[in-house]
Amino acid sequence: MSLQCLAILGSKNEPLYICASGPTEDENDHNTDGKNDASAISQQAEDVFGFFGDNDDDDDASKQEAAKSGFIKIPASIRHEMMIHAAIDRIEELLGSHRKITWKRFQRGSHWIGQICPMEEYDIYGYVTTSDVKFLALLERDGIVPVKKRKEVDIKILFTAIHDCYVRYTLNPFSKIRGKIQPPCAEFETTLQSAMDQYNNAVNGN
Repeated sequence: MSLQCLAILGSKNEPLYICASGPTEDENDHNTDGKNDASAISQQAEDVFGFFGDNDDDDDASKQEAAKSGFIKIPASIRHEMMIHAAIDRIEELLGSHRKITWKRFQRGSHWIGQICPMEEYDIYGYVTTSDVKFLALLERDGIVPVKKRKEVDIKILFTAIHDCYVRYTLNPFSKIRGKIQPPCAEFETTLQSAMDQYNNAVNGN
């Protein structure tokens, strides 16, 4: 159940942030040349539909920040973006529509949503905060399905780490509350990628 993509959606299901996970330790062993990593990142598909795309100014700011911090955000593929976008309908079925106030949105006693829907060779899991910000994780389904409880425990730990990372980002007085996560956010992205790598290494037995 390796993590392939992570998305953060706002209270109205608008995209706030999306990225792909970095290579695991096993993949790093095969890619010892730094040029291979750079070329792999540059070959990522662009967001031609504009679901999660930034404007040119944000791209320039992100590149300048990446050059200073040494961290390079890995963009999600178009296929993964479409899967996240398709899962929004299922989220509204589980939580109720954001367009109207329903009892369904307030009767939940936990942030944990659980499995939202299976999609091809992936499973999409969700987590919602008190302020109705959603975290979605796109997990690649393994050939041998592990014990469900153990799998969900790892995913819950991942979402808790992401929630903590998001809270610390919003505590920045220069960040916009419930707004799109934009550069400069090197600390947020580095911490987020570290949590994703830690999850992948845990489920892969590294």
